[in-house]
Amino acid sequence: KTSTGSGGRTGTGKSKPTVGDTFRTQLVALVEVLDTTTPWYVRCLKPNNTKSSKEYDDELIIAQLRYSGMLDIVRIRKEGYPVHVSAREFLDKYRCLAAKDKDPLPKDDKKAAARILHSLKLPETEWQIGKTKVFLRMSVFEPLEDKRKKLLTEKMVVIQRIWRGYVARKRFRQLKAAAILVQKHFRGSRQRMKFLRKRRAAILIQSHLRGMFARELVAAIRKKKAEEEAERRRLRQLEEERLAREEERLAKERAEKNMEESYRIAQMELLTLAKIAEHKSQKAVTKSGDVDLDQMFKFLSEDPKPVGKEEINFLADVTKDLEELFKEAQKDSPRTKPRKPVRRAPAPPPPPGSRRTAETPDSEDKMSRTQRRQRRVMKKLLGVEDEGKREEHFDPDAYPMIKFAEMYFNDFPKDTGGFSTLSLRRAPRVKDPISKGEMLVYTKSSSLPTSMVHMHDPENVNLACSIFKDMCKLLRGDMKPEQHHLTIQSTIAYGIDRPELRDEIFCQLIRQVSSNPKEEAVVRGWHFITLCITAFPPSKNFKKYLQAYFQNNSSDPLVGKYSSACLSIIRLTKVAPRRLPPSSIEIAAVRNLNPLICRFYFLDGKAKAMGVDPSSTASDVIKTLADKIELQSTDGWALYEVNPEQEHFIKAHEYIADILSQWERDKRSSMMMTKYTTVSRRPSYQAALGGGDSKFVFRKRVFRQPKEIPDDPVEYHLMYAQAVNSAVKIDEFPVNEQVALQLAGLQAQVLWGDFDPSLSSRFNDVEQFLPERIVLENRHKTREDWKRSIGEAHKKYGTGKTEIQAKVWYLTSVKHYPLYGSTFFHVTYKGFWPYPNKIILAVDLEGIKFVNYKSKKILATHKYSQLVSVGVDIVEDAVSLTIRGSHKIPAEEQTSYVFETDKKEDIATLVASYSPVHSNWQKVGEAKTRVIHVSEEDRAKLWQEVWACRKALVEHKMLKEPQERSGNFLTTTLRRYNKARMERLRKAQEEKDFEKVYKQSFWSYSKSLIKQPLTVLEGEDMEEMSLCLFYTIQQHAGIPPANGAGFEDVEADDCVTMVQLASQKCLEKEALCNEIYLQLIKQTTDQPEPNGKINIQNWRFLSLVCGVVVPRNRVILNYLQAHLRRCSIDAHTEEGKFAQFCMQALTRTLQTKNRKYPPSQREIQCIIRRRPIHERFYFMDGQFRALEFDSAATSEEVIAMVKERVGLMKEAFGFSLFEVFGQLERNMLMQEKVADAMFKWEKYARSTHSPKVLKLTFKKRLFIKPYMNPEDSIEMNLLLHQAVEDVASDRFPINMKEVLYLVALRAQAALGNPSETIGLLDYQGLIDRYVPKHMRNRVRPEELQLKHREYMDMSDQDCNEAYMSFVRQWPLYGSTVFDVLQSYTTTLPKNLWLVVNENGIHILKRRDKEPLVTYNYKNIVNYSPSLKNLMIVTESLTRGTKFVFNTSQASQIAHLIRDYTHVIVERQRRK
Repeated sequence: KTSTGSGGRTGTGKSKPTVGDTFRTQLVALVEVLDTTTPWYVRCLKPNNTKSSKEYDDELIIAQLRYSGMLDIVRIRKEGYPVHVSAREFLDKYRCLAAKDKDPLPKDDKKAAARILHSLKLPETEWQIGKTKVFLRMSVFEPLEDKRKKLLTEKMVVIQRIWRGYVARKRFRQLKAAAILVQKHFRGSRQRMKFLRKRRAAILIQSHLRGMFARELVAAIRKKKAEEEAERRRLRQLEEERLAREEERLAKERAEKNMEESYRIAQMELLTLAKIAEHKSQKAVTKSGDVDLDQMFKFLSEDPKPVGKEEINFLADVTKDLEELFKEAQKDSPRTKPRKPVRRAPAPPPPPGSRRTAETPDSEDKMSRTQRRQRRVMKKLLGVEDEGKREEHFDPDAYPMIKFAEMYFNDFPKDTGGFSTLSLRRAPRVKDPISKGEMLVYTKSSSLPTSMVHMHDPENVNLACSIFKDMCKLLRGDMKPEQHHLTIQSTIAYGIDRPELRDEIFCQLIRQVSSNPKEEAVVRGWHFITLCITAFPPSKNFKKYLQAYFQNNSSDPLVGKYSSACLSIIRLTKVAPRRLPPSSIEIAAVRNLNPLICRFYFLDGKAKAMGVDPSSTASDVIKTLADKIELQSTDGWALYEVNPEQEHFIKAHEYIADILSQWERDKRSSMMMTKYTTVSRRPSYQAALGGGDSKFVFRKRVFRQPKEIPDDPVEYHLMYAQAVNSAVKIDEFPVNEQVALQLAGLQAQVLWGDFDPSLSSRFNDVEQFLPERIVLENRHKTREDWKRSIGEAHKKYGTGKTEIQAKVWYLTSVKHYPLYGSTFFHVTYKGFWPYPNKIILAVDLEGIKFVNYKSKKILATHKYSQLVSVGVDIVEDAVSLTIRGSHKIPAEEQTSYVFETDKKEDIATLVASYSPVHSNWQKVGEAKTRVIHVSEEDRAKLWQEVWACRKALVEHKMLKEPQERSGNFLTTTLRRYNKARMERLRKAQEEKDFEKVYKQSFWSYSKSLIKQPLTVLEGEDMEEMSLCLFYTIQQHAGIPPANGAGFEDVEADDCVTMVQLASQKCLEKEALCNEIYLQLIKQTTDQPEPNGKINIQNWRFLSLVCGVVVPRNRVILNYLQAHLRRCSIDAHTEEGKFAQFCMQALTRTLQTKNRKYPPSQREIQCIIRRRPIHERFYFMDGQFRALEFDSAATSEEVIAMVKERVGLMKEAFGFSLFEVFGQLERNMLMQEKVADAMFKWEKYARSTHSPKVLKLTFKKRLFIKPYMNPEDSIEMNLLLHQAVEDVASDRFPINMKEVLYLVALRAQAALGNPSETIGLLDYQGLIDRYVPKHMRNRVRPEELQLKHREYMDMSDQDCNEAYMSFVRQWPLYGSTVFDVLQSYTTTLPKNLWLVVNENGIHILKRRDKEPLVTYNYKNIVNYSPSLKNLMIVTESLTRGTKFVFNTSQASQIAHLIRDYTHVIVERQRRK
């Protein structure tokens, strides 16, 4: 039905649902959901009525359980069957309890369950089986669970037992296998050791047996030679007798005999006069040991008197001795050297007995051994003779050039097309090369695709191609003469400087002169070859081939003379190659195969010209010169190069041609051929070199026996000329006026003969007879007076004497001076000692003497037994002498003296000549190299260590696996493996031998850039940086790869910046440190040329890094140490020397930890030469001492070195090092590294473009009473100069009167007594040096000159003591003064002095002596420095006084306060 209201709306229309409709709809939906589920009802119980937490009402809970019927349900459930499970579940759970039954369970689950319950004999009233479930009471359920649990426990024990047994058996098998492996290796090692011992024993037995055979052979040879010598002696004696009989009958022989007799008489007269002079001179020696020359020369002026008995006996003894001497030498010519006695060979063993009746088995065995020995000796004799013949005969056919070419030449393409691959990094492989024979034949092409000989350095390859181009142009004759000489000199200079290029130059020349159609080109080429073989030798591999080539061409009509000359040169044994390329004169001389005509001067003013071969050394020239002038012995004689700048000793192995080349470079006038006057009556040459500003002088250098008289008249004349030069021109002896005139009289007698009053002009040249010092000391005498005095001395002491007599007396007189036989070197002492700074260092047979520069008085003498070492500074012109037990110092302590001189090497070589123990002076300062004698077994062990370290690197997964090309596109991209397959592949990869993955190329040198880092790095930036480091290493070695990039803004040849940037990266990142060490080890392993430039550059890089940072990873450190140990065993190679140097640097860096900064430029320059760092350490007087220290040296270690070098006592306290850079000054902490300070200030100077340099200054910092040791004069001098510097730098309060007094004291100490030679400019210099800057305009030089006169005749020591006494009068002496500003309080001025000493801190007004405020260290509560400020709190933190000072030295003040506080605390603790 429908109904319609008044409004027209129907009843069936949709209306808004009511709340009841909504509830009914939701309820219906809930019922539908519940019908689809299995309901579980939860009984909710209220814990309390107050709805509060953590409150539980027991009575309320029990009441709810009782009223809800829960207790009744539990009781009913308990009385019934509370456990009911399905039959399937029951069977699955308890089937194990029926396992013991033999019959199988029924297939029906309910029957099987009933079977299990019956088998367990459980009462049937306690369980029931329904349709699908089994109902159980608790009395049945609990026993079932217990039995099941017990059964499961037993089964689990069985399973565990079986499993543990399996694990134990497996472990046992593994241990057994491991034990067998260990036993196998141990037994193998033991057997190897036994074998090695047996092999060593066998070798020892063999060596002794071979030694016995060799001794037998030598004995037989000696016997044979003795027999031959006896026969020759007999024949010689017969021949001499026959000649003697003939000589008696010949008049000519009688005349020669008369000449020899006259020579003998002259020599007897020379020795007799020398004996008489010695006898007379002994009487002239006083008791004190001084020589009374007036007494010695007295007999010359006396009238002849009758000879007394004493003189007659003396002359008779002398004559008798001389007669015996000449009788012994009568048979030989007096000009020949005595022959050494021939050593006789030991007598051979007696032959065995000849009686048969006495023979026994032992005697028969002895006879058989003797016979075998004789047969063996005969075979050896025959073999030795044949071998000697083979050695004498060099077979050139055995060493053809084609054989060398096949072994060492590169491959050339057949047609280069004139294209040279100078720009190619790596030469491509030649597919169809030309034959090696064609490469040894002349070619018209002027370019090469690459070098002929295989070379490793690409720079040398490029130079080889460039040299060949210039060489072809030279041989064609397309160059001007000047350019021709420059090309030869530059090519030979490359060969001298680069040993790798030498064989290349020879091979290029041989190629271009072989089958060359132009004879002129062939001659030019052979001329070039002769110059090259004169300048440098070929390599050992090429020498015999080149010698065979010369020998094959020695008979050539065109170039045979050049080839013969080259053959004679290559057979010579040279110590070293030439130092400089040939000069223009040498090139012209070699073209004609003429010698170099050189002039050699003697000290008597005469000269001798002779030809010098370009390959001759100084020792060769000395021998030739001695033969020319008939000098019997050259022992002690040497050549000197004398030029206006210096006098240089020419070492025996130096080439004369090198000195001529240096003269040509310096444009000396001596390189011009000039006429000369020679000592020879028939000169062979009219002009010679060496007549200009540079000369060769021949004189005695080493006096082995200075007091003995030589029996050679030539040597006696030369020594007389040298004595005149030493006494007159050089003034080496302390002769007075009277002795000088006496010697001048003898000298005039030698020159002019007897005195002639009419020829007084002979004495016009006064300086020829008297030292300049004698003339200057007697200014009241005119030159006429001196001429008259010399003439009188000539008449009194010389007249009546023969030339020989005058020479004997002159030389005998000079020999009595203690300094005779000494070589003088003018040096300046760098330090503080009681002697003048400028002295003479005299070196002679006895030792080293310190001689006064003016008086020639010996200040100190040190024997060679006291000399510990001689060190030559490689940077400064200085030589250091370490002497044991000098200046009242105990014998066990040492003192080091450093002298400044430009003849440092001459001093060291002369000391080595007298004392061979000190011949290692060249190695002083170098890293000590140990010569390690190792066997092949030891080498194998070192390689095994390296292999073990590599394996450890792989096992620790530190290395990045190299990328390998394996498979094709499908196998590498489309193949898919399941998870198990991938796991098996991974395990197989891990178990694979690491050597198959990391091949030898991974560990050894690589010429090309690596594709990836060697270690595992995090991030692409780190990997790119690692590749940049490797590029830097390659660039530093001189072989930058074609691709890749290094550091930005670094030039290719700026090795210093490369090393610094690389080291800085390693200091910042530990991972990069590990990476660069592995890269450097790689680049120094299996280098093709261990002594080549590339390998040396890599080792230099490694040595620099070892001195800065060490790898923190222990595995990499072990690998590095093993690598260095392996390479250091070959100490004779550059690689071995650098390896030992790296090991030392690494050990020191491990001791003192890593550096803060990379190496400085000075450090790099020293380390690459395997030398310690060389640096100057300055003192307050402006002097410095150059020291050498390693990269890890701390400030404390260097301070100890400075104290030892300057001679400070060990007890000297408070000295420190200061970094002084202009006006900046900073004290170095004891643990700071000096090398870090050098880099820090070098970087600062470079960034600020400052021309200033760092000065490491040594001075006292902590002054503790007593401030100095009065017994230590060196400490007193240091403190004196420090006080002088404090006054001059305005750090000492002083007024005008006081400053004038102090400067006057310094003037007296520096200038001596006032004189006319001291002008106002000298005093102005003292004012600028010693007066504070703000007072210099107020001090006038005139006032200082007047003040200086007040202290006349005051000694230097008195002046220094007076200066120190005045300075120490200030109560705050010993304090460190700091200029500070303060604006924190108005009670103090703005500009202040903050003074710190051992008593506390003192605040003074600037330039005032009295402090405004003083605080002890006990009153200082806190002090806090910042960059520009220093805050000090005294008395108390809350109520105390606070000071804030503005200063840039805040940290220095804080450190000084801390150090003084520490000293005070230590002193109190000791008390």
